[in-house]
Amino acid sequence: MSAKQAQIEREYETLVGLCQQRRRRLTDSGHFYQFVRQVDTLVPLLRQKEAVALSEDYGRDLDECKALIGQFDQFLRELSSLGERVASVQRTHDDLLRASHPFSASVRAAGADLQKLWHDVNEAATERHQALLGAKQVHEFDQEADETLNWLHEKEAQLVSESTHDF
Repeated sequence: MSAKQAQIEREYETLVGLCQQRRRRLTDSGHFYQFVRQVDTLVPLLRQKEAVALSEDYGRDLDECKALIGQFDQFLRELSSLGERVASVQRTHDDLLRASHPFSASVRAAGADLQKLWHDVNEAATERHQALLGAKQVHEFDQEADETLNWLHEKEAQLVSESTHDF
């Protein structure tokens, strides 16, 4: 009877070990899929932001350019907010790697892809912002040049008018 009791206790301990192992794998899988879901949510948003940042519309005149700059400033605020979410996912990424997660290769790859996309979007946004500011200067120059030319034409017409009156 005691041999049977010992065998049952060994089998019970084996089952407890298997249950703990299974629980650990389920927990690891849950953390991994939560991470993947967060990445999968962010990637399309970042791709949308990237498309906006890669736009080459600078407006036809100074007013349109100023409006685009205002819209892009709002875009930059939204991008900054999105950066907080990216940082949160990156912390999860780091935690999973630090814990030697069983899917660490996939976690590392997804984290690297997300980080590269985030870097690319920020770089494109910086370039777009600089390009818009440059376009604003060009539009301001064009507007001032047009005003100067109009002033010169008015003065020329005035001189011609005065010279015809003198004769």
